[in-house]
Amino acid sequence: MKIALLVLILAVSGLCNGQSVTGVNPLTKEDYLQKSKNQKVAYLVTGSAGILLMIVGGVMSLSEFGDGLDFTGTADYNRKKQKTGDALLYTGIGLGAVSIAFNITSRKNKKRAAALSINSNYRLFQNQKGITTRRMPALSITIPL
Repeated sequence: MKIALLVLILAVSGLCNGQSVTGVNPLTKEDYLQKSKNQKVAYLVTGSAGILLMIVGGVMSLSEFGDGLDFTGTADYNRKKQKTGDALLYTGIGLGAVSIAFNITSRKNKKRAAALSINSNYRLFQNQKGITTRRMPALSITIPL
């Protein structure tokens, strides 16, 4: 049975060619801005949920921590509640770490979108009456160092 399953998995994986690279359109400025916006929303959601879980888990864990220090055995100590609080605390820390990754990628995509853009900037021009300023379209290229 195991051999048949292995042969089936190998046959299916042999038929899959992976990702296609033909006909792929390069991402535009709008695509990078949309990705950045979606990642920023994910950052805010996971960060908020992580902070909330850390607070709730910390309160649950610490509320039972003091009762667990009574070694006489007379305290009403609920180990299950403390372990639940610890699990929520660690889950919140994990969500916080994931939100940092979303924030970093959001900023990178925002920089990629701003790397090539057309701006209208004011330029100084000299004419017979003196120096004037006029708007002039300019191609802006940002090179991150």
